[in-house]
This record gives sequence, structure tokens and C-alpha cells, in this order.
Amino acid sequence: MAQVGASKDDFLKGLLLTPTNSKPILFFVAFFPLFIIPSETPFSPLLCVGDLFQLVNLSYFGLTICVTVWLSTLPMVQGFMRGGFNKFVGTILVIMASLIIANAFF
Repeated sequence: MAQVGASKDDFLKGLLLTPTNSKPILFFVAFFPLFIIPSETPFSPLLCVGDLFQLVNLSYFGLTICVTVWLSTLPMVQGFMRGGFNKFVGTILVIMASLIIANAFF
């Protein structure tokens, strides 16, 4: 079995992906100006919201990584990932597709 691990290149790709992610950029460009008070300096609220966004982003992904690493050490989860995960995800996707089709025609 191939060894799974992150390399320095993977880290750099992830680091470059974060500031170029289109969803936060579209949010800050489209919706954020609606919340700026014209009498205030525009950079102050922008920096506060940007800092808060990055703090939440780092916390969320850090927690996700910690939980994923912890779960991957459990024997039950390892067995599920080896055998049943693809079947489980496939079943969920088929159910969701069926619901979408049923909703479109009925």
C-alpha cells in the first residue's frame, strides 16, 4: 500500500489556494460594501472582518484536521474506510439524485 502523507509541495499548494479561493473573494466584493458606514474609514471594518474570517477559517480547518487524524486511528473507522465507505457515499448520492429527479417531475 502506498504511504499517504503531505509533502512541502502540498503545503505550498494549499497555502496558495486560500487567498485565491473565489467564494470569500466574491463575498467580500459583493456583500461586504453594504455593511460599510460611509463616514468611517473603510479599511478598519474590512480588516476586522478579514481577521475574523481568517480566525474562523483556521479554527475550522484545524479542528477538522485534528478530528480526522483522531478518527483515522480508531479500528472501526479504519474498517469502514476500507470496505463500506464507497458503498455508503454511493448510496447517499443515489438517494439525493432520486430526490432531485422526483422533485423536478412531481
